[in-house]
Amino acid sequence: MQIVLTIISFLILSSQCLFAQAPPSAPVTVSVVTQKEVRKPVTLVGSVEPLRTSLVSAEISGIVVEYPYSEGDYVEEGQVIARQNISKLKLMLNEAINTKNESKARLKLAEDELVRINELHERGIVSKSQLDNAVSEKDALKARQKLLQSRINQFQYDVSHTNIKAPFNGYITQEYSQVGEWLDSGDNVVELIDIDTVQIKVDMPEKYVHMVKKGEEVNLVFNSLPGKEFKGEIVSIVPQADRSSRAFPVKINLENKDHVIKSSMSARVSFLLGETIEVKLVPKDSLTDSNGVKMLFVVRDGAAVPLPVITGLEHENRVQIEGDVNVGEQVVVRGNERLQPMQPVNITSVIEN
Repeated sequence: MQIVLTIISFLILSSQCLFAQAPPSAPVTVSVVTQKEVRKPVTLVGSVEPLRTSLVSAEISGIVVEYPYSEGDYVEEGQVIARQNISKLKLMLNEAINTKNESKARLKLAEDELVRINELHERGIVSKSQLDNAVSEKDALKARQKLLQSRINQFQYDVSHTNIKAPFNGYITQEYSQVGEWLDSGDNVVELIDIDTVQIKVDMPEKYVHMVKKGEEVNLVFNSLPGKEFKGEIVSIVPQADRSSRAFPVKINLENKDHVIKSSMSARVSFLLGETIEVKLVPKDSLTDSNGVKMLFVVRDGAAVPLPVITGLEHENRVQIEGDVNVGEQVVVRGNERLQPMQPVNITSVIEN
């Protein structure tokens, strides 16, 4: 009997130790595994293009005296990308200003003379033709003032535009002239591309083009950026197909503030246009990564059961899974990052589908 009691006491003590060592109940948020019919993706290859490309040109003629930036440099809108010599323009501007000042003095004399001639004409001392000549002289000098001011404005404009500036934020991809080279008005200075947002052009086969719509979201991956996925928006569906391929250009915009995506990269774009299949879906937040294996926690008998799964299609904020998970079961969406296998859970909220 003593031996039996000893064994019972040992079992009780052992169970108490195990209970004391078990992790406490963890508060979690869950969602239900759903099943839905979705379309398989059709993947097409596209090419990255800058949102904007500009051949920045010289507005006035002159010799290049400085290139503050080089090919590959990023410049912001309004920054000077080339400077031209302004010495001759300044001389011409000063000459025009001096000529206008001289003409202004002559105009003042002509106005005073007109007042005097008009008084003499009213007293009958000078003829009508003499008065007309005085009026014409004043009017001619006044018109010359306007002409000279126009020339001054033109020279001032030219001086201000000898600093050739970037029309938008972007990268200089090519220089078309060198320091010391003469530029005529309209000559190209640099090529500038804007990749803060990039545009991916895809040739859409005729059988699919009626199934895509402007404003839809698509998934993109780039061979040069393994492990990264991006989401872009269809911004244009050109209604004119290429006559040889019968494919319609579809354009997709993608924000690229960190400039990791470069112009002319190839992209694989997934459109949900294939046949309809029935799949199991879980929220993306329910998935964790364990040494490269996708895992999720299923709530069974009040505990978090870890299960490996294979992911597939994405649908809205959910993702397809394949594995030992049943439709209608609850999976942990929040709190899963600290869960231990078979840890008891306390469901604090349920996210609706």
